[in-house]
Amino acid sequence: MKSSSIFFILFLCAILITSLFLSCGKKLNEGISPDIVISLTTSPKRISKIKPTLDRIMEQTILPSAIVLNLPHVFKRTGDKFDKLPDFITSNKLIQINKCEDIGPATKILPTRRLFDDPETIIISIDDDILYHKGMIETFLKYSKIFPDSVISSSSWYIVTGPPKHVKEEDIPPNTYFSEFLEGYSGVLYKKKFLDTIDISDEYILQLPKYCFQSDDFFLSNYLNKNKIPIFIINKGEIVERPMEHGEGSDALHNGANETSNGNDDNYVKCAAYMNEKNDLHINHYKNKL
Repeated sequence: MKSSSIFFILFLCAILITSLFLSCGKKLNEGISPDIVISLTTSPKRISKIKPTLDRIMEQTILPSAIVLNLPHVFKRTGDKFDKLPDFITSNKLIQINKCEDIGPATKILPTRRLFDDPETIIISIDDDILYHKGMIETFLKYSKIFPDSVISSSSWYIVTGPPKHVKEEDIPPNTYFSEFLEGYSGVLYKKKFLDTIDISDEYILQLPKYCFQSDDFFLSNYLNKNKIPIFIINKGEIVERPMEHGEGSDALHNGANETSNGNDDNYVKCAAYMNEKNDLHINHYKNKL
């Protein structure tokens, strides 16, 4: 066999080995970090139903560099595991499966920050039961360029605050505002460097009371506030087209997650009281009510 043929075979083997490493939760950037990453999780019960959400991501006016699907080794709420994955997931070359610990609803975002090195990497978290507008990524990027030091969301649990000191009121576009609180279902744009300031471990999240463990929006907002990272809220109508039918099921967190919680309202109040007892509450809206 000619030396050139041997070299070509070795080259193909190197590509195959690299591909296998990427599919096993290793770093996805390896020197070149993707600019835009979509991050989500799902449950064994729902995984067969998330195709419309993924299809809509593939139809975006600006495509992501990667779609990270964080799948727990064991889904703790039910004890179920992810067995055979649907073909629409395994055949999509943009999707990277990241097997990880189940840290509740925060599984959709926090494990992803460990996969990238570049602090400027944009990571957009989404829910598995929402159909997003085709311009969702483009819209988030537009506002991130205006307010590059802010997390961008499109829903805030009705909590409105003034702008940070470096932002003038007249520079805030109509129908937008700053808040102490974000809601993840409507999509959230982070930069890796923002997520890295949330200095909490998986172990910390796992030991939280159930009403905090299931309240990722609360504790993510809490620690963004603690680290003085502004949360900028845009018009939800620009991001969310509609929830899908399985998003209204009894297993949805906002509906009580099959009676494992009393819903977000109750969870947030209890979690605020718990954080306050630990001298670790940084959301003034809730501080002022205690």
